[in-house]
Amino acid sequence: MTGPGKKEYEVLRKFSQNKNRELFIEGACSTTLVMPVGVVRKAITLGPEIRGAVQLGQSTLLLGEGEVKDIYQQFSTLSSVIGVDTTEIMIPAIVWLTYMCEQELGTNNAN
Repeated sequence: MTGPGKKEYEVLRKFSQNKNRELFIEGACSTTLVMPVGVVRKAITLGPEIRGAVQLGQSTLLLGEGEVKDIYQQFSTLSSVIGVDTTEIMIPAIVWLTYMCEQELGTNNAN
């Protein structure tokens, strides 16, 4: 992480709304240790929430309360299938990102 990145991270983590997000930020950042940043970026853009916002060409709330619950459930399911504790978010995140990329490859190869 760059110096300015560390400073910004320290400022943002002080906000109370970000306390619950730290686990997910850590998992997201950790994925770049084992996957190329471009692959992570591509996989994230393939998620239905991001894809919808991009197609609309506007800023929008990506996740409502229902979507957040769905994500928690998906990661909990992935964690149990993989055999890791849900507090270790990096492994389920990598599985999810890999799945998203493979789905895209399958779609492109079918066309």
